[in-house]
Amino acid sequence: MEHKMMDLRQFFFALLVTGLLSTSLGAAEWKTGVAFEKQLEAEVDLHWEDVPLRDALDRLSNSQEIAFFLDRRIDPDQTISISADATPLDVLVQMLAQRAGAGSCHVGSVVYIGPVDTAKDLATIAAVQADFARQGREAAVRELSETDALHWPELTEPRLLLTDLAKQHRLTFTNLEAAVPHDLWRAGEFPKQSTAESLTLLLAGFGATYRFGKDADGKPQLLLTPLPENPQLTRRFPFRGDLNDAVKKVKAEFPELAIKTQTGALEVTGRFEDVSLAGRMLRGETVRRMNVTPGKKVYSLNVEQQPLGAVLSSLEKSLGLKIETADDAQEALHDRVSFSVENASLVELLQAAFAKTSLRFELRDKLLTITAIKK
Repeated sequence: MEHKMMDLRQFFFALLVTGLLSTSLGAAEWKTGVAFEKQLEAEVDLHWEDVPLRDALDRLSNSQEIAFFLDRRIDPDQTISISADATPLDVLVQMLAQRAGAGSCHVGSVVYIGPVDTAKDLATIAAVQADFARQGREAAVRELSETDALHWPELTEPRLLLTDLAKQHRLTFTNLEAAVPHDLWRAGEFPKQSTAESLTLLLAGFGATYRFGKDADGKPQLLLTPLPENPQLTRRFPFRGDLNDAVKKVKAEFPELAIKTQTGALEVTGRFEDVSLAGRMLRGETVRRMNVTPGKKVYSLNVEQQPLGAVLSSLEKSLGLKIETADDAQEALHDRVSFSVENASLVELLQAAFAKTSLRFELRDKLLTITAIKK
């Protein structure tokens, strides 16, 4: 996405609070599988201002019946302001994650929000782990492909949670205390999904995943390792038709994928998200990539005889600015201004707002400093 348009007119009216702001925290009937994927495509109207991230995820989770997992490294108390109309839920989640300085992905039927580098790779890591479990020779390894829901109470120690989960499958960890420091978690739950996927999510916040080793008796054991860089997933998709033409079409849509032709099939290697979409494309489905990427922001705004201070207050809230006004500039904030901008940068918008005033501004990152023009 090259440009992101923001129409700021709405911020000069009372904030519209939608039904998504329900504070009910009752147990949800989580959507999983196909229902989960369809819900992420559903369009949502949402207008929030200064909502703590934890509350925002709780509200979305309950209203959309989608499970979220927030990485322990992301501040749950930071406030989020976001406005979206008829926006696919998946795009809205990406926008919300960006506001929090994070990324998002889907692992099983859970939406993960965490550090960008982790979110970029986690779905691929989970898929590789799930594939390995399904193909494992040892029964204990194959059991990690079995599906079940997971719940944990308030103030749970992740070490104990991981230990208990491993024990259910007759597994132990060799280096759990070294890789997972002491922590306490709020209550949470995952919908029914594979244990491999749940383990991947629980370990992500510690920058870790697992591989299999053997204990002294030759039994499978879990060894925690750092998350791999640039993980790759390979899937084979049967295909009837012109293989070379299929490769050309998939590469045009997903140039980062590595594709090999086989007899009656294509072998596709890359990130889980891209491989999955390529598979749907080969099955004849219409696919669309819904990635929200930071780009140049442009703004459109029309102001007629509004107090400058009120205009700046709205910009401060909607754009996440911090405004510092010198004492000698306070009186001029009551002056009324009129201006109009279309597809303007933030600096151009501010230049228009201050053009006919006795004030000057300085913008550094998110800090807007306002002072009086000395006569």
